[in-house]
Amino acid sequence: MAASSVPARCSDSRVVGRISCGPDAFLLDVEVDYDLPELAPGVFAMLSPADGSGPELGRPFSLYDQRGRVLRFLIQVMGVGTQALAKVEVGALVTLTFPLGNGFAVESPERPVVLVAGGVGSAPFLLYARHRMQLGADANTWVLFGARTADRLYDAEGLAAAGAPMLYATDDGSRGFHGNVVQLLDQELAAGRLPRDARFCACGPE
Repeated sequence: MAASSVPARCSDSRVVGRISCGPDAFLLDVEVDYDLPELAPGVFAMLSPADGSGPELGRPFSLYDQRGRVLRFLIQVMGVGTQALAKVEVGALVTLTFPLGNGFAVESPERPVVLVAGGVGSAPFLLYARHRMQLGADANTWVLFGARTADRLYDAEGLAAAGAPMLYATDDGSRGFHGNVVQLLDQELAAGRLPRDARFCACGPE
């Protein structure tokens, strides 16, 4: 899939859903009042409460999922901007500037792809993995997902529902490999369970 050519627009859009997905994170569903095509993975939005309760400058969030006019964002509560968004109730408005960025071109199904995510770094990869499955690339697409603890593998079941094989890593060993996701990647490459000629896509903390 090529990068999105849809022009960005700024609008006040309604929050239609909110789901907790960890001790410090949630999924925010926002419905726009205009039609959108199927967007490329990796595009992002600037989001802030429409009532001015947050910082003047919105915060950037990758598009996590899309269902027509309903956009889903994965938000970890960390600073002033995300704390303000965490207080926005279903039915309220957020100021949304979207879509921004070029997005990712999804590799052809013949090319192996390994997606490596840490924490909220999984945000751009749900759509990427789903597009790969639609291309019939389920046999050569893998998702490696790591976090400090099992409850910070944000929306792990939702990400797994895209259909790509999943491998997990947690720093405390509470789910999957005991260690960080980069160490898990090293182990799988050394064991020959992942191809070294794959396209590696990574997103997450240093």
